[in-house]
Amino acid sequence: MKKQLLYEIRRNLLPLVIFTAIGVVLSLLVCMVTDLEYVWQDPPRPRNSCLSLFTAILCILCVVVPAMQFSYRMKMRSADLWYSLPVSRRRLALVRTLGGLLLVLVPFTLSYWMGVAVIASRGADFDCIWYLPAFFVQFALGAGLFGVNAFIFTRANRLGDGVLFLIAWTCILPLFVMLVCPESVWDRNAGALSRGNFLSCFFTMSPLGWSATLFQDLIFRETVSFAPYGDGFFFLIALGVGVLEAAGGYTALFLRAERDRAEDADQISSSWMGYRVLVPAYVVLGLNALGEVFSNSDLPAAALICVLVLAVGLIGGFAYRRSFRLRWYDLVSLFAAFVVGTGLFFL
Repeated sequence: MKKQLLYEIRRNLLPLVIFTAIGVVLSLLVCMVTDLEYVWQDPPRPRNSCLSLFTAILCILCVVVPAMQFSYRMKMRSADLWYSLPVSRRRLALVRTLGGLLLVLVPFTLSYWMGVAVIASRGADFDCIWYLPAFFVQFALGAGLFGVNAFIFTRANRLGDGVLFLIAWTCILPLFVMLVCPESVWDRNAGALSRGNFLSCFFTMSPLGWSATLFQDLIFRETVSFAPYGDGFFFLIALGVGVLEAAGGYTALFLRAERDRAEDADQISSSWMGYRVLVPAYVVLGLNALGEVFSNSDLPAAALICVLVLAVGLIGGFAYRRSFRLRWYDLVSLFAAFVVGTGLFFL
């Protein structure tokens, strides 16, 4: 295990240096030129803690690095090479995961603290002690997000499919919440903004986003409310969702590792985490969401929206099969989803 880890570190040394250099330079430049306070007010009020910058760097790394670390599964030659080594596939997945976490967390750590040093040197009226717990929270959440994205990406057999799966699974849970918690049953006293905040807790990157919002309030010496519809309330929801997703992602990643086969490389991505579920699910959930947005549309406009969603579903089916010839059960599932989604759209 030690030899494999050392080899993985040597193999990733160049991208580690590149990612770190890009993150540090970006962090330094942005933190130096950003207006941290409303200086034209007397006294100046806090404006930007730059936590959103550090969060964005971490989120980008958590998307790019899993794809880079597990793309060997997508090519027949590299899959044959790695799976022929005298190492179990579960251990190989573990080594790749540890190498990926190194590629994510080292650039994030250096970017974060270099940026915080610049912010502190500029003398803004911040409660800078909160940057310390914010770092540890985002560090842990970033490690969890890596596991979620790694599992999602490895459900594909091609690089392009893996990227599409990452995008699709990022957004599917909020759409499902819209279905089970429609606007008509939402507490109207809470307001539309609170419902939007509630839905924003269910993206895969939501825990990082809400942690940045929470700690920015603390850095600005503002009161954080954990009562319903406060920033702390939404952070706790996003945190709970993120912890569950991370636990499920890492568990499934290693449990499924032994089932990986070299002959699946560059083949149709037939996993149940892929097109087979995503295409009909997005037809249903997309039509339901569009029904809320265009609830007052006339019949021709509504029909056009439904037809466009069906066309997107067909495109997804073509991408799945890599052909314009779909199987009969693909068509049955797609049109069944279209019927259900159309009913939800008009209801």
